[in-house]
Amino acid sequence: MTSNKSYRKRYWRLVISFFRPNKLKLSALILVLFGVIGLQLYNPFVLRMFIDGATEGRSETYLIYCALVFIGISILQQLLTLIVTYTGEVIGWKATNSLRLQLARHYLSLDTETQNKFTSGEIVERIDGDISILQNFFSHLFIKLLANFLIIIGVLIILFSVNWRIGLSLSCFTLLAFFAIDKIRMLAEPFWKQAREINSRFFGFLSSIFEGKEDIRSNGGSGYFLKKFHYILRSWLPVLRKAQLLGYSMWMTTIFVLAVGTSIVLGIGGIQFLDGALTIGTLFMIFQFLDLLIHPIEKIREQVDDLQKANASISRVLEMLNTSSKIKTGEITNIGPGSLRVEFDRVSFHYDPASPILRSIQFQIDHKKKVGLVGRTGSGKSTIARLLMRLYEPASGMIKINGSDIRLFNLTELRKRIGFVSQDVKLLQSTLRDNITLYDSSISDDQLLRIIEETGLREWYDSLPHGLDTQILSHDFDVSAGEAQLISLLRVFLNDPGIVIFDEASSRLDNNTEKMIERAVHRLLSERTAIIIAHRLSTLEIADEIIVLDEGSIVEYGPRSKLYADHASSFFRNLQNVEMGGK
Repeated sequence: MTSNKSYRKRYWRLVISFFRPNKLKLSALILVLFGVIGLQLYNPFVLRMFIDGATEGRSETYLIYCALVFIGISILQQLLTLIVTYTGEVIGWKATNSLRLQLARHYLSLDTETQNKFTSGEIVERIDGDISILQNFFSHLFIKLLANFLIIIGVLIILFSVNWRIGLSLSCFTLLAFFAIDKIRMLAEPFWKQAREINSRFFGFLSSIFEGKEDIRSNGGSGYFLKKFHYILRSWLPVLRKAQLLGYSMWMTTIFVLAVGTSIVLGIGGIQFLDGALTIGTLFMIFQFLDLLIHPIEKIREQVDDLQKANASISRVLEMLNTSSKIKTGEITNIGPGSLRVEFDRVSFHYDPASPILRSIQFQIDHKKKVGLVGRTGSGKSTIARLLMRLYEPASGMIKINGSDIRLFNLTELRKRIGFVSQDVKLLQSTLRDNITLYDSSISDDQLLRIIEETGLREWYDSLPHGLDTQILSHDFDVSAGEAQLISLLRVFLNDPGIVIFDEASSRLDNNTEKMIERAVHRLLSERTAIIIAHRLSTLEIADEIIVLDEGSIVEYGPRSKLYADHASSFFRNLQNVEMGGK
């Protein structure tokens, strides 16, 4: 019960938080909505005046006046409805775009371990699919639900004033219809939530197929993936069928309840008309109000069906927003200018306690010094880089920068001061400019060209078909692994970090690209502290010291020249290994 109350609080807090920035527009919209409803409720009175006037032999002028009033009200009602629809769309788009941005920002703030619990397809479905459903809720559903409830209340009040027996009868059957709608809604909502979760899994599965299509085809796995594809669809069907059947049962129940109520009202109205208690105009007005009452209840039934989908999406959005990062940010924002000193003090790390990745490693890198990490795949080299950037937290020990525990630093500021050149560079399907600046519009083209000059990449830049406007990952420019690292080097150079982590590409590069990378790396690492995860002897030549890792432990640590001269050292043996490098 407590958790249900807590969920409802969070639910309404989320809804209100996205209506609050648009409260002026929302207030104006509600005022206009009252106008629309008022006109809608007044028109049956005009019809009564016209019919009673015609039966009583009133003048032609009076009847024309009633007709013109009816037409004028109808036109004004349509104009106000247009304003309500337009304003609702504006509010809906602003609210959902704000929510989409908040959800994306929250996901990016999570630690890597938590992020890895979601596939890329699931994230796309939550940030786009669920939010798109909520766009209907914020722009149309909320307003229409409010309007329909107000119309129902208005109609019942009017019918009570016209004839209390008819008003009471319809009030009872309206309450009964809403009771049925609410009960069936509660039964259907879990199925809609489950359907959205399967939908998310489905898109996550599709994403994994698209990402690994070459491996799947080359290893003959297409049949197995199609079988899995069929299995997900089969599990989706019964859940969706149950949710939709409950929606149809809601429709049948409300139709039955309202049909009985309408029959009773027609009976009461007919008897009172025959007794002379009601005029023909009043009876027709009651029928008009009866139609006005049935239509909103029908719409509410449909909207409750949409509301169930929206509730399922809100539930999944809340679930994502309530997923907290295991890594907490610190308060210190001033880490210090220039190069930084790094210290690992008895640091251990594991995903599974039974299989440690790092075992109490200890080393120090002084200002402007370069340390090369060497070891076989799985020895822990990349893990050191991830721990330094606080993508993960150590199981024990402490990592320090300039003598301070890195947990004391603000995460954003810490990562700004650490530049990471990965061997698996992720590029954007956009221009070279956007790939370097990562959409930061405050960076001018002159700044970018100056950095390209400073890194010695002008020759490479001049070979591009459209300069900074060259479309990356398109028919314009097919990027090699080496060129991807060149772009990554430019990204890092732009941020002017105090520490650089360079994870050299393990794939073989052509001589020209390799020389460009070496030249750019030398310039980037100059006057900066650096950690180099190397796969080539030539790259290690700029290292002052070498750390040799094996199964998460440091087996050798010393000056590069000394270890290289010792042919019995682990470092020298690693150089002979073609498979040098990895994680």
